[in-house]
Amino acid sequence: MTCPAVNPVRERHWVCARRMRERRLAQGLTQRQLVGRLERRGVRTTNRAISTMENGRGLDLGLLPELAEALDCTVTYLLGLSSDPCSWLPDRLPRLPDADAPRRPLRTEARTV
Repeated sequence: MTCPAVNPVRERHWVCARRMRERRLAQGLTQRQLVGRLERRGVRTTNRAISTMENGRGLDLGLLPELAEALDCTVTYLLGLSSDPCSWLPDRLPRLPDADAPRRPLRTEARTV
């Protein structure tokens, strides 16, 4: 029996939901207080919507900048790319493919025998 492969997109979704809740609690805020902070920034939402997002459902990526500002952290932190709530820089940069590395042939390329 094999374990299903981890979907990095789905994992980032859960990281964001968890960090959002952890940061709200670290700030000593209730969901209703977070809603108030968001309303002062022009975002209308409800504590029910915040609860839904914190439980990994209905996370609105368009709200990330306002959520980060209301939670006194960065979007980079909420996305799990930084362990420092105040840092915009990721802890490690994503690894880009090496231009000189041998390339695997694409399926559409003809294979030589």
